[in-house]
Order: sequence, then structure tokens, then C-alpha cells
Amino acid sequence: MKKFIFSAAALCAMAFTAQNAVAQVLPQLTSSVTSIDLGTVQVNDVVPVEFDLNLLNLGSITPSIANLQVESRQSRVRVGDVVALPAGTVTWDVDTTIEPLGVGALAGEALEVSLEVPIPLLPSITLSTEIPVTGTVVP
Repeated sequence: MKKFIFSAAALCAMAFTAQNAVAQVLPQLTSSVTSIDLGTVQVNDVVPVEFDLNLLNLGSITPSIANLQVESRQSRVRVGDVVALPAGTVTWDVDTTIEPLGVGALAGEALEVSLEVPIPLLPSITLSTEIPVTGTVVP
């Protein structure tokens, strides 16, 4: 009986350890740029932007993109069409444009990037990251 209780306790401990290990290594989305500085631009100027997105900690899943969205956090810039091309197994090259909509500093503005990754036999996961946008918009 003691051997059975010990085995059950060991099995339970292994299950909790494995569960905690999985919880610590979550998939992440990172960007090749930490911020985008537009400098001084005019209202409605179309500024091309390029950056890489990297998917980390996916394990044995071969990633693909089901949905990619790039949006303005404060709606002070308009994001143009987004094109994402594979640049490696877990890297995508993203090209888009930013169009400032009003005069003033862009402090607090950011591009919110969200990516939906389908996982076989499971619901898709959505990963996101923010890229701060700075600069001054003049008339």
C-alpha cells in the first residue's frame, strides 16, 4: 500500500511539474524594431514602414498565419495595406504604410500587431505586440 501511495504522489508531482513547465514557455510574438520614429512629417504623408515579426516558443508547431492585423492604438495614424511574406520558418517580413491624420506630436501612439496562428486539432492562438510610433506632424 505504501508503494502505491508513493507512486501516486510521484506521478502527481510529475504532472504538476510538466504543467508548470508548459505554462512558463508561452508562445510570443516579437518585432525586429522597438519603435518607429517618423521624424517630422506632414499631415497625410504616406510613410513606408518595414519590420520583421518573429514567433518564439512554438515547439514543434510549424507556424502559419491565419490572420494578421496592424492597427493604430490612438487612431492618430492610418495604417495602409499590410503585406506579410515568410522570411524564414518563424519569421515574416511585414511591409505597410503609415499616414499621420492630425497635426502635433505622436506621443503615446503605437502600432498594435496581432497575429492568429492556427494549431492543428486545437483552437487558434492570437499573439500580439506593440510598436511605439513617435514623431511630429506639421500642416
